[in-house]
Amino acid sequence: MTKERKLDEDTISKNCCSLILSVKPIYADAILNKQKTVELRKQFANNTSNETRIYIYSTSPIKAIVGFTYIQQLWTLSIKDIWNKFEEKAFISKEQFDKYFLGKSYGTALVLGNVKTFSKVIPLEILRKKFAFTPPQSFQYTKKPLCKLLQKLPFE
Repeated sequence: MTKERKLDEDTISKNCCSLILSVKPIYADAILNKQKTVELRKQFANNTSNETRIYIYSTSPIKAIVGFTYIQQLWTLSIKDIWNKFEEKAFISKEQFDKYFLGKSYGTALVLGNVKTFSKVIPLEILRKKFAFTPPQSFQYTKKPLCKLLQKLPFE
């Protein structure tokens, strides 16, 4: 049974309603090029809804926020059902998939849409300096000052 997690007042007041997702560069590129339309996660924020904006942080060696997308659908399914439903859209081999979900019974599939690439990426060094940003292990809520900047950036 999944325990429901709700945002507390402090979390709501310090964050906007978007997330930053850490993604390996090969998968970040595939999302931005629309080759990967489903992102897989071992666990994800329970209170996330459709149309939540997701900023894509491309991990090392890129180390930058490179664009954004929106959650069109959110599925929590058995690992077998995730593979059967999304294997062609997840841009991952069966071997990599099995390794990633090893020991897990359930996972989450985020169906992505309306992908946008920033005209200029925002490197980690600037994110750290101006926003005390630390890249998330998986995901994090976007703090309001950073969210305001990201919402103003031009995209392609």
